[in-house]
This record gives sequence, structure tokens and C-alpha cells, in this order.
Amino acid sequence: MPSRSASTRSARWATSSTQDVVVAAADLSGDGEAELVLRSGWGTGVLRLVGDALKIVSGHPHGTRVGAWHMNPGIRLGAVADFDGAPGQELLFEAR
Repeated sequence: MPSRSASTRSARWATSSTQDVVVAAADLSGDGEAELVLRSGWGTGVLRLVGDALKIVSGHPHGTRVGAWHMNPGIRLGAVADFDGAPGQELLFEAR
């Protein structure tokens, strides 16, 4: 029997168990709990564990903008650190 991937689409993320790659786990919100940063052919997303389920915090498909940054497959996660001294860590993306 062939395996089937589990995939769903929401307004903010198109999940796929065969294409999503966790690129970081970090406390982005400053609440002491780690969020997951995922990349896929669809885009970049942040998920967090709420109870026993992963919930979408944010999702940005390729081709959209986050501030002045153009999200596309050519960017990569360069670092996760506390760049501004406020609670929570920030993501640094780099263009290739």
C-alpha cells in the first residue's frame, strides 16, 4: 500500500508532511515556549504547540512581502538570536 502524505491548507499555511522542513525551534514570542519555523515549496511559516495540536502563528507564501522583505525560495534562515534585547528571539533571513 503506498504511503500518503498528510496535507492541509489554511488561510495562512499549506502543510505537507512530506515537504515541510523544520529549520528552527526558538522562543520567538518570549513566553518561554519554542515555536517551530518551517520552510516548504509553499513558503515560510511559524507554528506553536497549543495543548496537543500545532497551531499556525504566521504563514507567508513565496511571492509575498513581510515588511520590505520579499519572501521567495531563494532566501534562507541565517540566524535565530535576540537581536533587539526584547523578550523573544528574532529570525534573520539571508538572500542567496
